[in-house]
Amino acid sequence: MIKGIKIAISFLIACTIILSSANVANASEAEFVNHPHSISNTQTLQEEELQRGLELIMEIPDDVLGEGNAATRLWMQEHDFNEQPMGRASVGGCVAAIAAVIASTAFPAAKILKIKKLIKSLGGVVEAVKIIAGASFNYEKLHALGGAASALAAELLGIDGIKKQCFA
Repeated sequence: MIKGIKIAISFLIACTIILSSANVANASEAEFVNHPHSISNTQTLQEEELQRGLELIMEIPDDVLGEGNAATRLWMQEHDFNEQPMGRASVGGCVAAIAAVIASTAFPAAKILKIKKLIKSLGGVVEAVKIIAGASFNYEKLHALGGAASALAAELLGIDGIKKQCFA
């Protein structure tokens, strides 16, 4: 009889330990996912930043870009391009980096046009961001994909500010 009680108590203690460990693990995992600096939240913010930055590029009409740098700069001035809202603070300033590069004279209209064509060939801004995020914002992984994804990454990574702010 005492042996049966010992077995029952041992069983209850084992169940309690197992169940309490599972709850702690789940709580810890939930805290990590909801933590503002978790990997998934950081990647989501990075995706949002890159998407908004690429949308800025897509806003410039192709015919304006086709007219060259002077026409592009004039269009940006007429449309308050430099004063567009950047949204909430970014993880690394990706939108700000893209906007600054577009507004600078160092980013020729022909390069913007090329980037727009690559984005379109990938299925648009959202699809381009999904592909880049799927490669973990890593150039080596994007390069391995080849095609338009690799070419877009090469164009964007050729600009130091964008490379530092938008990619790992």
